[in-house]
Amino acid sequence: MIFMLALPGAMHNLQLCFTDESAMPITAADSLLADLSTAVGMPLSFDQDGQCAMLFAPDIEVVVAQAGESGHASIRSPLLAMTDLTPAKVLRDALACNYGALPPGHAVACDPGSAHLVLISMIDLATAVPEDFLTRVATFIALVPALRSRLSSDALAPDDQALTPLIEPKAFDLVCMLRV
Repeated sequence: MIFMLALPGAMHNLQLCFTDESAMPITAADSLLADLSTAVGMPLSFDQDGQCAMLFAPDIEVVVAQAGESGHASIRSPLLAMTDLTPAKVLRDALACNYGALPPGHAVACDPGSAHLVLISMIDLATAVPEDFLTRVATFIALVPALRSRLSSDALAPDDQALTPLIEPKAFDLVCMLRV
């Protein structure tokens, strides 16, 4: 099923894809996803591959994925497709974002499966706190457009220009961003 939600005071809509709840045991990842489900007011669950994808209009995909038996989960969002013609400057600027322009716990990486640059954050499920998880998801919603803008060929900084933080470090209120 797919639902569209208008986000008050935001320029994004949320499209949720979810599956029926299964009889699988509740894990720490399931518990965090249940908290997100409560925050958005819609049922969410992991698919058979251990992933839950949400699409925020206009084209911000946020995927929460279980990382097998590692005790971790990830949050990721594709930023841009890479090809053999992707300028080296784009890749340099993407890597430079990892050096102080992103909030702690976030990184830009290459997803070899999709050949995309992605924003990613790993979560230690043993120590995860629901409020921090919800804040990370909300941070992704804010960071993806800023990163895409920064990495577009038109907006690339000159080589001698320092990269500034993409967003001011602060707590994001996911409930206000996602509630209908």
